[in-house]
Amino acid sequence: MGWDSRRIRIERAPGGTGSDEQFARTKFPTELSAYRQNRNRVAEALVVMIDGDNRSLEGRIAQLSQACQDNQEASPEQSERVTIFSAC
Repeated sequence: MGWDSRRIRIERAPGGTGSDEQFARTKFPTELSAYRQNRNRVAEALVVMIDGDNRSLEGRIAQLSQACQDNQEASPEQSERVTIFSAC
């Protein structure tokens, strides 16, 4: 199985501008909305990698869900192709 790297978009936190975790949490609702707009037209998924620091995976998922609520975006549903990884 090969991946066409031209079809993968990576958003990295800009170095030296604050918390990478905060960047991911702030960007998540926007990326989730973009995924939802395109999901019926293209084979697409959203993969999120976020620092665990002193929180569990469940804690990070709760934070991302809260970020969605704060931005009037519904939290990801199990039927959506959204995966969250947290390095604990």
